[in-house]
Amino acid sequence: NAGVVMPGQFTTLESRHFREMMDINYFGAVHTSRAFLPPLIQRKQPGHLCNVGSLLSVMGIFGYSAYAASKFALYGFSEVLRAELWPHNIHVSILLPPDTDTPQHSFELQYLPAETKAIAGNVKMLSADSVATTLLKGMAAQKFEIIPGLESQGTVLAQRLMPGVVRWLLRAPGTTLGPAEQAAWEAARREGWQPRLLAPGFGAYDEAMPADPAAGIPRGRARRARRRPACESAARGPAGPPSPVEHRPGGSRRRSR
Repeated sequence: NAGVVMPGQFTTLESRHFREMMDINYFGAVHTSRAFLPPLIQRKQPGHLCNVGSLLSVMGIFGYSAYAASKFALYGFSEVLRAELWPHNIHVSILLPPDTDTPQHSFELQYLPAETKAIAGNVKMLSADSVATTLLKGMAAQKFEIIPGLESQGTVLAQRLMPGVVRWLLRAPGTTLGPAEQAAWEAARREGWQPRLLAPGFGAYDEAMPADPAAGIPRGRARRARRRPACESAARGPAGPPSPVEHRPGGSRRRSR
């Protein structure tokens, strides 16, 4: 299937760019599959369908709102086809390549926002030949996801295991707390909680409960600090003294009532 890209911030891209990328990147694959799958099924022989996605089929990066949306759609389409074609002994794969040295990529570079260039940094670009070789090997192994390059494989794995960390690493330079994170922080402080910010721009706090349920602060923004006897009053702040702590044998403790 074919693929095109026009990078740019959502507020500057035109509606036609979104339509063009969906028409080519997503509907191009849909129409091609409609044309070839019926006779492939009727043959009652093993077959293989592979769609060419992108690393942006599984993650979003600043400046690719139109492109990533079309590639996310292609990933979902491929995953459903995989389930539906399995009984017909037709395998489905999707290629998730990083930046690849092609004329399309050269065209794309002139339109990249400065923030996107800063995020990309010195990411290694793969050759079209190496990507094609990985594609053929992946299809021969009947893999669903075919990811060229160890760096790209690590990126996809990290996105699934630690999505918040990846979002922080891929944030636009200069990003600070958003309104929701700032509200959670202030609400936690008012309630005498001590949220622990993991990193600037990370957009998340260390697990647990909302700081102020009445204010609708989402779960996962703040947590009550783990208190130790030496710093209880400091952690609690002006909201009042903590309840007494009674130490029990073996290092455990409980609050006296």
